[in-house]
Amino acid sequence: MRWLTAYKNLGHRFKKRRLFRTLFLAWIFLLINRLKNQTRTLHPDTLLIVRIDLIGDYVLFRNFLAALRQSEYRHYRITLCGNIVFKNLAENLDKDVVDDFIWIDRLRFLKDKTYFLTILKRIHDAGFQVALQPTYSREIYGDLLINASQALRRIGVDGDLTNQTKEQRRLTDAFYTKLIKTDAAPKFEFYRNKEIVEQVIQEHIDLKRPRIILPTGTPVEIPAGDYAVIVVGASHQRKQWPNFHQVVVHVARRYGLSIVLVGHGKRDQQTIRAVMQKSAIGDAHNFCDKTTLVQLADVINRAGLVVSNDTAAVHLAAAVGTPTVCVTLGAHAYRFNNYPPEMGVAIKFVFPDKIDALIRNGGFSEYQAEYNGEVDIQSIPTDKVLRAIDEVMALEF
Repeated sequence: MRWLTAYKNLGHRFKKRRLFRTLFLAWIFLLINRLKNQTRTLHPDTLLIVRIDLIGDYVLFRNFLAALRQSEYRHYRITLCGNIVFKNLAENLDKDVVDDFIWIDRLRFLKDKTYFLTILKRIHDAGFQVALQPTYSREIYGDLLINASQALRRIGVDGDLTNQTKEQRRLTDAFYTKLIKTDAAPKFEFYRNKEIVEQVIQEHIDLKRPRIILPTGTPVEIPAGDYAVIVVGASHQRKQWPNFHQVVVHVARRYGLSIVLVGHGKRDQQTIRAVMQKSAIGDAHNFCDKTTLVQLADVINRAGLVVSNDTAAVHLAAAVGTPTVCVTLGAHAYRFNNYPPEMGVAIKFVFPDKIDALIRNGGFSEYQAEYNGEVDIQSIPTDKVLRAIDEVMALEF
């Protein structure tokens, strides 16, 4: 068949076979539905929002859901299709602005063909009138969800190529009826989200910074007195700074704070135990796997300080206003490690010297959103992190 040969030839242009198989299955799914001439009910005044990225991305976006709700979509039934990792946060904080949720297990979505096709069919059969993916760095899987919706209006962003190749973008751009053009200059992600949503609703949005207002009834039992939250884990090993035991000692002795170590999973549990053993601080508490995401936000909200690798905890802390130090490679520094001073957030980012040199020379605001230089997080000296802690503890906001 001509279409099958053409699609196989297209597949050779993709580096990863898994990506080709995913595209192929999605395309076949839609083709079969068309060939069978299946009818579906199109539901007027329905809006699908696709955000299947990570927790920190969602924290920097979620405040704009209210602006969408108050816009021309005020009478629409709004469905959020999101990554299941932030389900607890979204369902507790955003149920007043979102009517329905569709949750996706990303790992399963990438690996399980049956689950993958089931999700696409659910999105397709829902009959959304409008589908929106307000993500600057689009990836193929979000694009496939938009395509599966076959909504009358499918809105995306003509963003960067962080998560796609040019060849992939040439294919996936056709999935949309409208692509929003954005300012090409590097921009902090919260401001980027603001720019995108303002273009979607054609209205100015008066939001200055990300904020989280926690619901009542979510507290988890915490140590009496003042404490600091320490986040020793990270999504990747290369983002995990190794000297948090010295941070624990410094914070406990200099500021008299109890220590609450948080994390998730076996690797974080092992790291936390090692930090507690090396620091030998009596007033340290292991909260790994003991909180929901909303409870973690509450623990952070009541803390006097957060010290973390580059994780979602940093953005949760900024959103609730807790003084924070983030130890980071600076891989996406301008986009995610750069709360502008006018936001009034008490936060310090500790970068490797290579990134600091870019900042001193003015390159921080000019280089690409993703920095691909070979830097080692272990190159960040402990005294540099301790100085940042002292600086942020002295700030007044």
